[in-house]
Amino acid sequence: MTKVLDAVLGDEIASYYVHEVPFMNGDAYIIEKNGIKWPIRSVHDVRAYVARPRS
Repeated sequence: MTKVLDAVLGDEIASYYVHEVPFMNGDAYIIEKNGIKWPIRSVHDVRAYVARPRS
């Protein structure tokens, strides 16, 4: 299921959220090359990350 979601979302965000975030004690972030930090602690955070403006 996560592979399908990753393909649909165009990133590995579903895999990250399901397989890594639960073990990170609240320090789950995706940091973009430009230094912007995206917290990934909930499905709402995943939605915000996927809908982020891209340059």
